[in-house]
Amino acid sequence: MIVTRLPKYACRSCEGGIIQVPAPAHVIPGGMPTEGTIAHVLVSKYADHLPLYRQAQIYSRQGIDLDRSTLAAWVRYIYDFGDSWEHKLEIGQITVPVPGNLYPRLTDIAGRCPPEDVGGFPGYEEFLEAMADPKHPEHAHLKEWYGGTFDPKTTPTDELRFEVLRLARRLKPKKAVN
Repeated sequence: MIVTRLPKYACRSCEGGIIQVPAPAHVIPGGMPTEGTIAHVLVSKYADHLPLYRQAQIYSRQGIDLDRSTLAAWVRYIYDFGDSWEHKLEIGQITVPVPGNLYPRLTDIAGRCPPEDVGGFPGYEEFLEAMADPKHPEHAHLKEWYGGTFDPKTTPTDELRFEVLRLARRLKPKKAVN
């Protein structure tokens, strides 16, 4: 079990007087699995060729009730349920780890995800049209809502690489204490 303690701080000059550190983001929005659990499921499926129904049986023997459909949802899941955006997590290639390298590693990025709550495909098309045209009546409003400019072809490469590096550091095996 992982326990996350989120400290609260008193702040006389802050609105409300008390602030709390935000909870860490989940790998799957609204989900409970940790990065390690999802990595284990993916490696078991793609590297060890262990089908999801067998993984569900193994978890069940350990007292963890995980349906095969739940595991499948972790491998391919939909975020922002009302808009039905679907992501597919893929393992590109499994290689022998290089000593000294951190894993997982982000090797390739294609495109940029639509913002959450943009309104599905029709809303995203309208969003792109408005963001591309400074004279569009909704341009200023959507730019403020999104928090800046948006280019669907420009990926937030540095931000994503940093997040994966942060994950790799958290998953880095600890040195054994003799």
